[in-house]
Amino acid sequence: IVAEVNAILRDEAERDYIIENLAVINKDGIIVASANEPAIGIDVSDRTYYQKAMTTGESYIGASLFSKDTDMQVIPLGTPIIADNGEVVGVITQTVIASLMAEDLEESRILGTENTFPLLLDQNGIILGHRDKELVGQEHTDKEVSETAKHSGDETRGKIKGFNYTGMDTGLERVFIYTTIDRADWTLAITLDNNEI
Repeated sequence: IVAEVNAILRDEAERDYIIENLAVINKDGIIVASANEPAIGIDVSDRTYYQKAMTTGESYIGASLFSKDTDMQVIPLGTPIIADNGEVVGVITQTVIASLMAEDLEESRILGTENTFPLLLDQNGIILGHRDKELVGQEHTDKEVSETAKHSGDETRGKIKGFNYTGMDTGLERVFIYTTIDRADWTLAITLDNNEI
């Protein structure tokens, strides 16, 4: 039956180019079925997406990380497997390739400006989307931007805040206007060039 499940997961993963893997994880945190069969047997019990889905019984979008089976920067989504009696017995995960998920941000410009663009960071201050794709997967070098992403959450959910910061790609002072995305604790920002305001 595991071979059949692996084949189903592989077929589903191949339908969407941004999916790095689909897997089933047991209650002990061990991958028991996977679109990427070499991942079977890997222990992911230390991963937050697994822990949150197991303990809350709700889906959770994790922080970006390097995949243990492909070494690519990925974003994990964990969904609990709930038995008829209400017990969480495992997790189904989908990992998407971080650089492909935010591809649209690379070409985005705000109001036709040249240097005002969106920026997406995970809850660890890691860049998920930036106009310079070489920066995807790196922690933002401006301490205030990085710390804001790490500590965003309920205090910024549904609110828009902002401050001045130093751009990674230019070293120039910019304006960072941001909010927190629900269910992911990611920071979505518009970063403005002071000369275009």
